[in-house]
Amino acid sequence: MSFMNLAQPKKTELLEQAVINRTPDEAREILKELGTVDMTARALGIACRYVGLDMVKALAESGAKFSFPSSEEIEKIYHCYANVRFMGWLTNYALMLLDIFRGDLHRVSSIKGLELFKQIRREQGKPLPILPRAERIEILKYLYENREILKVDFDEFLLISYFVKADEFISALKELGAEFPKKRRDILTGKAEKDDSWFFYCHLTSLLKAEDFVEVMGNISKECGGEKLCCTEHFYELNQQKLYEPKVFEFFSENFDMSKINKTQIMKTAISQESVGCFSTFEKNGWLKAPKKRDEMIAFASENGFTESVAWLLEFKNRTADFDAEREKAEKKMMRELNAKPDSVTELKKIWSYKKQEDGTLVITKYKGMSTEVIVPEKIGKSAVTAIGHSAFAGGSGLCAGRVTPNVSHELMAARRKITKLVLPSGLKSIGLGAFADMLSLESIDIPESVTEIGDCAFYECDSLKSVTVPGGVKSISEYCFSRCKKLQDVKICHGVEEICEGAFRNSDELRRVEIPASVKEIKTVLRRHGNTICEAFDSWAFFLKIYVVKGSAAEEYCKEKHFKYEYMEEI
Repeated sequence: MSFMNLAQPKKTELLEQAVINRTPDEAREILKELGTVDMTARALGIACRYVGLDMVKALAESGAKFSFPSSEEIEKIYHCYANVRFMGWLTNYALMLLDIFRGDLHRVSSIKGLELFKQIRREQGKPLPILPRAERIEILKYLYENREILKVDFDEFLLISYFVKADEFISALKELGAEFPKKRRDILTGKAEKDDSWFFYCHLTSLLKAEDFVEVMGNISKECGGEKLCCTEHFYELNQQKLYEPKVFEFFSENFDMSKINKTQIMKTAISQESVGCFSTFEKNGWLKAPKKRDEMIAFASENGFTESVAWLLEFKNRTADFDAEREKAEKKMMRELNAKPDSVTELKKIWSYKKQEDGTLVITKYKGMSTEVIVPEKIGKSAVTAIGHSAFAGGSGLCAGRVTPNVSHELMAARRKITKLVLPSGLKSIGLGAFADMLSLESIDIPESVTEIGDCAFYECDSLKSVTVPGGVKSISEYCFSRCKKLQDVKICHGVEEICEGAFRNSDELRRVEIPASVKEIKTVLRRHGNTICEAFDSWAFFLKIYVVKGSAAEEYCKEKHFKYEYMEEI
């Protein structure tokens, strides 16, 4: 049988089977017969973790490396996804810590990565036995001596060693000369911009048990010179289940920079879990110092029946409050509110968060109210409202492929999802990324003619929206702008709009009538990188859809090319 003409995935599979089932000499011969094998990293990892040094040497001397082809080749040939944000395969192979999915790629996760081991488990009734630690350390030394040829990153070894608490490996690596990666140190302490390695790190921390978290992260903090480690929403979400153990939380608050984390939500979560042991840390950090915040937590705990939390918070209030000063302040505030006009800045600030732009106009950054019918003010004070900001009304998190992530409470998100009517100011110019995403009950929206820009995912998953008119001042209907609007039936695009981007009306299955003027010169179609799938502006399976076009227009050509039903109309 000739191996030379086999496809690369088959060559990879045969090499891995040889590593498990054959002698080193036999594996060497098979690798020679296979010729060029693009992906040998996994076979090397199997040898390092399960087989032994002789097999590692046989592979290495025959040209095997811890490297991969290009991202495009990996995805097309091996049916893998490059640069994924999670690593379920982290310790499945080499030395309990070798991240074998490295090389020219930052990391690769293989869909078929564990099939071989599943097969072995089925056939033998048990998994492959792992080599003794001493033998793996000897392999480690061999890899280090040949690190340039084998394409092994030993600084990353060291990082992973901390997470698996492999003290012997840490000592061995440092003796060999490995150092904690400077790039990692800078990212972990906020000195460098975060990249995909941050998500890898967050995933590693999420794998730690509560009892290991303090020890492991303490050692990593030392490697970072004792500087505060970053804490982002992503890090918090992955680790929050263990963070509310008192000792873990105390360590967390002392060693992490939490300036960008919603402390109100942290406290409410602790209250919900009746994790009273964390409250002393809240007090120590001054999070309950403000009477308003303290009373908010008391009200939250009381309304939801968290009795232990209520008891601690009331005791804290009785112990620390200056009741006379608080009473005087409350009386003054009450008088101000009694004398305030409904449209005063004082009252509007209770409902709206906003910021002033360079031209003196305002952008709404957050709606904080609970009404089901909302009127966005034309002005706040003397400043005109001209923009709705990123996720200002968004009713959910992690929306539109991770693009929209509003930092609001669950209560506020629930309230936003109940909004049925929304009136926008006549002078509005810009609607930001995901501004109204996931407003599930929004039935109608009049986009003012003054609007010139609508961001990606602006109306994503507005389930109850039935019709919409896009004014001519909007030059581009952005990506996924009206995607997943399940009840959307009628769309009128006014003259002046020049392009409709990919996914703009994707998964809006009830679309029946769309009017597209002659001014639209391009309706985009994009080939997605993963899965080689085509992303259209409109879905071909929208059976009721009929597009109304101007004769001779780009929209007509689009309908002919994509086989959409269409009719002619007069110019809009």
